[in-house]
Amino acid sequence: MAIRVTEARKGMILVHEGQLHVVVDYEHIAPGNWRAINQLKLKNLKTGNNVQLRLGSSEMVEPAHLEAKPCQYLYLDHVQGFIFMDDESFEQYAIDAELYDLLHGSNKD
Repeated sequence: MAIRVTEARKGMILVHEGQLHVVVDYEHIAPGNWRAINQLKLKNLKTGNNVQLRLGSSEMVEPAHLEAKPCQYLYLDHVQGFIFMDDESFEQYAIDAELYDLLHGSNKD
């Protein structure tokens, strides 16, 4: 279910052009008598590419519906990032340190 762009927040995961993106930055701009715009900076979770979107306040975005799974933190790899292990399947996942900080609100903006 789509939400209004004004409900998007930093760290939220959105589906844009069929790919998962994390909201890196969100800015609401209201320039005087002009219509307000919302500027989103998104980072593609797969490729790491950044995308800039400028949307009107009434436009909609699609939040991603993700499943949370219990995982165990294993170690920090300076190339791959944080390494986690799925508690049920024992599969290991790497999460980029910058992305981890963004998702957990640890960045100091």
